[in-house]
Amino acid sequence: MKKLNIIGNPKALRKLRTACEKAKRALSFAVVTNVEVDSLFQGVDFSSPITRAKFEEINMDLFDECMSIVERCLTDAKMDKSSVDDVVLVGGSSRIPKVQQLLQDFFEGKELCNSINPDEAVAYGAAVQAALLSGDSKNVPNLVLIDVAPLSLGWKVIHNVMSVVIPRNSPIPVKKTRNYVTAEDNQERVPILVYEDFFEDKELCNSINPDEAVAYGAAFQADLLSEDSKNVPNLVLINVAPLSLGWKVKHGVMSVVIPRNTPIPVKKTKQYVTIEDNQIDVLIDVYEGERARASDNHLLGSFVLSGLPPAATRGHPYDVCFDVDQNGILTVSAIDESTGSTNKITITNEKGRLSTEEINRLIQEAETYCIDDKKFLRKAKIMNALDLCVYKMRNVLKKKDINLKLSSEENKKINTAITKAENLLDESDRRNEIDALKDLLNELESMYERIIGKSC
Repeated sequence: MKKLNIIGNPKALRKLRTACEKAKRALSFAVVTNVEVDSLFQGVDFSSPITRAKFEEINMDLFDECMSIVERCLTDAKMDKSSVDDVVLVGGSSRIPKVQQLLQDFFEGKELCNSINPDEAVAYGAAVQAALLSGDSKNVPNLVLIDVAPLSLGWKVIHNVMSVVIPRNSPIPVKKTRNYVTAEDNQERVPILVYEDFFEDKELCNSINPDEAVAYGAAFQADLLSEDSKNVPNLVLINVAPLSLGWKVKHGVMSVVIPRNTPIPVKKTKQYVTIEDNQIDVLIDVYEGERARASDNHLLGSFVLSGLPPAATRGHPYDVCFDVDQNGILTVSAIDESTGSTNKITITNEKGRLSTEEINRLIQEAETYCIDDKKFLRKAKIMNALDLCVYKMRNVLKKKDINLKLSSEENKKINTAITKAENLLDESDRRNEIDALKDLLNELESMYERIIGKSC
């Protein structure tokens, strides 16, 4: 046996790769085969047996990743595996027995649809894609995946929070009602600003993505299996944002402007407000990722919006816009309409963007730490409320008529509570328990109500 290193020989590597591909296909039907290459390197022939069991062991991490993707698709669609009617195998590698076994186990013994040629399905998909790109789709069969709300629908409540009423991927038609309460004393009206994320039909890029073609093929075959393809809209597959895009706001929260899976090109603008009196600039740290805490995501870049009115009180509005073009290039801009001050940053695919593996890792981390992120958001919400309450208390105590109605003991107790709250809000480690913050918030709100009551 000769030990030769072929790493630096592209020709030998290509010949070996071809032989391995042939062996892989053979193992879909046989339990053992040989990887054989005549004159692989320096006139030496190569021959090595490989069993199906060894092949499965070598590739188990790839098989597991396939199952993770299947599970993630169902999670994103908010579907249970029991609601899947047919599991259609698409693509040549779906012939691998281990892949079929894992799929069948995942779907709890459900019979896989083996009546469709996996390669033909891909060819169908490529043909559909080509017809749509050519603009001549009159002979393309009508397709449908499922009729759902493409993005969440809701309205803006206190602190600019998006209160979702109909979540993304909810089957339509749908009707949902939620109960809300007023946010202020003696509130006589409630402005309802309805936000709807939508996308319009866009021209597809001229190059055909092989993965998209496979998806088309699967959808095409599913439509054929349903035996009811009349009067349904044409399916158009377009690129989407692989990760949510947003920036870091108060208390380190990731404020998402463009959610993951939003079709691109897309341009979205959200309004924010300053968080301090006399604030003259805003630092915009741009992130991509699915975690609630901005620092747990991937930093893309930063810029500063300066020139805000120096005499402006807390709550001065400004706009932040995220714009992703058809090539995936992200431009983030911020503008203060009152002064015309603006600034922006452009992030290309070549600068600081993540690989597919890194994107999948971030998505997996978001699923793993879902409970932690919910706790973080709850804590951030309480801290925002506590911060606002302190701000209102400070302002109301500046009024002389209020101070005159408070005893020295009341004044001391109120200022002690305010100082305690400010210290908790300023602590960098943020280790304070949610319950402790909530108790302090309730105490301050009760004090504020008593102060306001004295002014009446």
